Amino acid sequence: MSAVQQNVANKLTGERMVEKEKADYSKIDEDVDVILYNIKDNFDNIPGDLRNELLLKLSLKEEVAGAVVLIVTNNFDKLPDTVRDELLLNLSKHDISARDVARIITSNFNKLPENVRDILFQMYNNHKAAGEVVRAVIYNFDKLPENVRFGLLVKIYEMYKGELPIFYKLPLHVRNKLPENIRDLIARKDSWSYKHPALAENGKEPVLLGVSAPKAVKPGDIFTARFVAYIESLEEKVKQELTALSRGRSESIMGFENCNWKIDTHVTVKLSGRHLKVDPSEIEFVWKGNRNIVSFSVGVLTDAPQEWTILQYEVYIEGIRVALIHLDLEITSSTISDERSSFTIKPAHTAFASYASQDKVRVMDRVAAVSISAHLDIFTDCLSIHPGEDWKKRLESEIKNRDIFLLFWSANAKNSEWVTWEWKTALVRKGESAIQLHPLQTINEAPPPEELKKFHFGDVYMIVRNAEEKKF
Repeated sequence: MSAVQQNVANKLTGERMVEKEKADYSKIDEDVDVILYNIKDNFDNIPGDLRNELLLKLSLKEEVAGAVVLIVTNNFDKLPDTVRDELLLNLSKHDISARDVARIITSNFNKLPENVRDILFQMYNNHKAAGEVVRAVIYNFDKLPENVRFGLLVKIYEMYKGELPIFYKLPLHVRNKLPENIRDLIARKDSWSYKHPALAENGKEPVLLGVSAPKAVKPGDIFTARFVAYIESLEEKVKQELTALSRGRSESIMGFENCNWKIDTHVTVKLSGRHLKVDPSEIEFVWKGNRNIVSFSVGVLTDAPQEWTILQYEVYIEGIRVALIHLDLEITSSTISDERSSFTIKPAHTAFASYASQDKVRVMDRVAAVSISAHLDIFTDCLSIHPGEDWKKRLESEIKNRDIFLLFWSANAKNSEWVTWEWKTALVRKGESAIQLHPLQTINEAPPPEELKKFHFGDVYMIVRNAEEKKF
């Protein structure tokens, strides 16, 4: 064991290395954030038995469940099956991590044993997880016993009085087998004007997202992957158009989360994937209020191994990522499967902005622009905290509960104790995938600390604006 591993092990376990049966795990409570950060950052270096035992202990603590579920998500295939399954069971009992556990199980449904799938179906009475339960039933409809699939849908619909948006995406063959009273209610509430009265009053429909790609490809293949943004009334027309464009060789997945984009908003979509070459890798379009389809030419490397890879669609407005869609893609030389393993989407409706006070004017300008264009609810301490609040607890709560963490980096931010506290808290509570770094200066003017060097520092938009400002 290296010196670093020994230090982590000692800090995590207290007396455990001396006498296991007398281990005092209460000692880890004092430095729980540091402990979780070390596990996350040194996952592969900490001895497996020790790491797994500690994760199981920490998964029982609701206050850190959000951080533990991120570690499980990022290292899903590295955990032993029995440990992984017990962690999911523990984490499913906490309100803060229930939705993430449900998403993990839904996304890996075909890979998990039946007893773990049952964890998901037992979460139908948790409002945060119920939508994922419905999603799991829809996408695995033919694999589930009839009493399970319809019993769950009826229970959830009646429990939440039909207020879960995903109910209005039920395929017709599923809808038609539900009780008549529920079918009628869904039909009545199925219009976008019922679900979004404020938008309907202004004559605007919400924006839905979709993607299209083959289920499987071979090394050396070239294919087209597509992204679409559209209004709900055009869904069938868009689906037919995608089928025609791909000549039936791709699968279209539609109806992702509702977005509220202002007309004439400039939207950039980026596509990437391991063992894939995308040309062009990013395309910009202007949202005009009806539908936009963008097409990417994707080549599979000739020496690509036969394995699952991920098509990663990233959607940006004003340089801020507002949606992330992952679509599994199988690379194989054998018979192509008819079944896609999984897909996930991480839409961003809320954000936390971290910045130095000296940079407030420039940051507020950027925040205002994306708030207007994408209707992103962004927390900024100068506008969002009221006098008399316990602001440190409020900040920690906002960092943990917001969809994404926006770090506006500069020399001022580098020297700010509070900005440092905020991004370190975000690393532990949210994980790297939720952090977006937006440099206000070049990397030479504001070099990042070691923990942030893995993030991309090439935000041309902000650096160019900085140069323009210096002219005046």
